[in-house]
Amino acid sequence: MKIFKGMQEIKQRRLFTKREYNILENKLHYKTSYIGGESEGVVSFENLSKEKTTHKTTNNIILALSLFILVLAGMSFSYRNDKDSDPEMWIAFTILGIVLLAIYFFMNENSWKIRTHNNGYLFLFKNSPNANVVNEFISKLFIERDKYLKEQYLSLDPNLSYETQVNDLKWLRNVEAISKKEFDGYYSDLKLLYAPKRGIIGFDR
Repeated sequence: MKIFKGMQEIKQRRLFTKREYNILENKLHYKTSYIGGESEGVVSFENLSKEKTTHKTTNNIILALSLFILVLAGMSFSYRNDKDSDPEMWIAFTILGIVLLAIYFFMNENSWKIRTHNNGYLFLFKNSPNANVVNEFISKLFIERDKYLKEQYLSLDPNLSYETQVNDLKWLRNVEAISKKEFDGYYSDLKLLYAPKRGIIGFDR
């Protein structure tokens, strides 16, 4: 539940689940520990999207059970004075129902879900250790991802293939590593770079 190294790492804990994420030079390392095992791996920045959505999980079985027991508590309370009924049974049912209801709300998970390009997802608890820290870490992750992708795939070089560089620009725009304004600027610069050699560039985007 701490942040280290200028938002390069985040550690989260909730109930019996621990999550660790570490931003490396060209990828994200993750590790999830839970009762019965753990999973660990890396996601390259090329495979990391910027699609971030809310993910919520609930345990409806516990909710239904708690409500059922609370109904039994109400019935027991109504018949507590009958000679064949335990006058204190409704208390036990009420306590059990409230405990299960508390467990239900405590187990509800509210996370950010980030899609990867290999049909997978990364999950970060929204409020562990707190919302600001989590949001800052995700922002840092996307900044480092965009920076790396531009360093690797954004090159305006007249000695390289024009078509390849145009395709790289289109890919960077498609994965949201550059904005439309940046794409237009780089595309114009690329055409000007090749103009002395090839005259007017006639390639469409």
